[in-house]
Amino acid sequence: LVLVLQFDSFLQPIVMIFLLPLSLTTVFWGFSLVGVPIGFPTMIGIVALAGIMINDAIVLVDRYNQHRRKGDLSRAEALALAGVERFQPIFLTSVTTVFGLLPLALSDPIWAGLGFAIIFGMSTSTITTLFVLPCLLISVQRLKGLIFRKA
Repeated sequence: LVLVLQFDSFLQPIVMIFLLPLSLTTVFWGFSLVGVPIGFPTMIGIVALAGIMINDAIVLVDRYNQHRRKGDLSRAEALALAGVERFQPIFLTSVTTVFGLLPLALSDPIWAGLGFAIIFGMSTSTITTLFVLPCLLISVQRLKGLIFRKA
């Protein structure tokens, strides 16, 4: 609801939230690879991961909306420019989060689930935020234009 009010759109928040299952598949695959049991700390990590992912998506979509409000760029150009401008902040946030949580994940078995949830999820969410999110936004907005085309 907050995202709908922030972006004045139902579609953009839905597309952003759609990225969560994509990242969670990597989290659970990583848990089975490392052998981390699912417990309370892993759930905390998944909730934290969701917040970080949505924050990265908000950064990208907000810049896209700023370019669209100016009116001189097409949707694809605005998304490409927003991706270029926001690549460094999103990528560096993800890298520092992953490397910052490695000591926690590797040293303490109690909190390993939290650390590995964020580490595996951020590895995927960076790619999905920078590449999949723009593709989904363009696809959904084109589909919306086809469905609600004025006669």
